[in-house]
Amino acid sequence: MTRYLLGGMLVACVMLITSASAQVTDGALLGERIVEGEASPSKIWLRNAAGAVIEFSRSDGSQRVLARDGVIDLTRRGTQLLGLGRTRASEHNYHVLDLVANVAIAPPLTIRAPLALLVSEEEVVIVASDAVYFLENAVWRAQALDRSLRSAPQISVASTTSGKIYVGYNFGEWGGGLQEIDARTGAVSEVQRVDSELCGGVLNRSCHPITAVVRDRGRPNCILASVGLAHMGLHEGRVLRVCDSAVEVIFEENVPQQTAPPGYMIVQLPGTWPLFDLVTTSQGWAAVSQGRIFIAAGSAVASIPTPPLRQWNSLQMAELDNNLIVVRTDLNWGVSASGYTPLLIEVAP
Repeated sequence: MTRYLLGGMLVACVMLITSASAQVTDGALLGERIVEGEASPSKIWLRNAAGAVIEFSRSDGSQRVLARDGVIDLTRRGTQLLGLGRTRASEHNYHVLDLVANVAIAPPLTIRAPLALLVSEEEVVIVASDAVYFLENAVWRAQALDRSLRSAPQISVASTTSGKIYVGYNFGEWGGGLQEIDARTGAVSEVQRVDSELCGGVLNRSCHPITAVVRDRGRPNCILASVGLAHMGLHEGRVLRVCDSAVEVIFEENVPQQTAPPGYMIVQLPGTWPLFDLVTTSQGWAAVSQGRIFIAAGSAVASIPTPPLRQWNSLQMAELDNNLIVVRTDLNWGVSASGYTPLLIEVAP
């Protein structure tokens, strides 16, 4: 049972999200398909594809189930961990919870197809297929979109200080691409940089799956997006910077040719490292590929092998310099022949 205040009256609503009031501590509930995570110096929060959310203490490893299912997306607002989920009121009734406190932060609202939850300039925003909803003074304001957004097996969303919201789509071998929303007007446009060749260009909706979208800290009016595809010997990936509709490649590296042992032959197509997750860091960004992690500090990009993942509770994970957590997942395997490429989670205050 979750409660919120509406017009001075106490209202109660039974949530489809099953909360942690029972204090069940089964970290194995997450399984292999971990979708996203957040981390602070003391906690790690992980969500799986079914919408379960588990909190882990980084000091002693203790666990707490914050939701058994039903959470569509996670984000942080200061010290709050926010989750978007559906209520039991009706099929299209949703609201946003402070998952740790187990309390709704605003009244529920009716949404046809919610895609993502984000915090933009301290404002809570829900992105749906046909509208964007802004939480203003505990009341939701809807901005209709001039055309519906697409759907995809994996979707990433980020906003900029210039009032733009970017939605990245990952269809694996079938591409995905990137769309831009003008939050002020609801105008939706396709962001591409293509040429005349089949699948040509560096951002082609038909061929390039977007595996992550994050705000560029160095240029907060821009976003960074990663491209990652591994399919039948084809490897392609890069990091893009997008400012309004201008697309720039800021990182791309060729996969080295393998040497076949005596008596064997390796057929390897030329390609670039596919990137399956991307996060911003205090110095730049970090991206993960098959067996490698690329870490940017300014204009310099270092390449390191993925560190050995150790068993920690129900997870396999590693930490890099206390600022970056690497967690095993089979998420990307669902849309690409990537194997168990891990998630990257930045440790934020």
